[in-house]
Amino acid sequence: MSGFSKLINGIRYGADLRKIRYDKEKQIYIYRDGNKIYEFNKISSVIDDTLLKIILQKNKRCNECRTSSAELAEMLKSTRNILTGYYYVDNGRFVHTVVETEANGESYIYDYSSNIIMKKSQYIELFKFELIKATSIEDYRSDKEEMQSKGVSLKEYLTSFEKPEGEIITEKKERTTELTQDKNVLR
Repeated sequence: MSGFSKLINGIRYGADLRKIRYDKEKQIYIYRDGNKIYEFNKISSVIDDTLLKIILQKNKRCNECRTSSAELAEMLKSTRNILTGYYYVDNGRFVHTVVETEANGESYIYDYSSNIIMKKSQYIELFKFELIKATSIEDYRSDKEEMQSKGVSLKEYLTSFEKPEGEIITEKKERTTELTQDKNVLR
């Protein structure tokens, strides 16, 4: 796992963040990996919702990325898509959902689980994010109403989808159980 991946993972699990520099002038966090520079900010630093700020700063958000990203997508005015794909950390591949927004002609990723906002191109490079499905905010809202009318839970809808090759992907229950039983992860 790269040093930055460990730090971003650390945002989730309370690791030491002293290795990331905050640029007061630009009001962003900067991580340098050799000759590469990655800039990001915390979602909790740029939103007005007090309760969400507290949740993003204090609570552990493991296994909540799909439903929470969908809720965040509806809250943000600049949301374009809800993206689900593979996220590579610690030599593992995990299904992960993030929100794509646009500002000043640039695409950004809001990663609820990590409490970060980063340029989409940098996020994809750093985490080797492999897109499986992009759902526009309009399609999501329409699908959400339809699923709710059929009694399908939002979590069920968001954790089961079809890849372009026709393979059905669902979040593995074993992984969820493993994480909820690890008390160190949940502290």
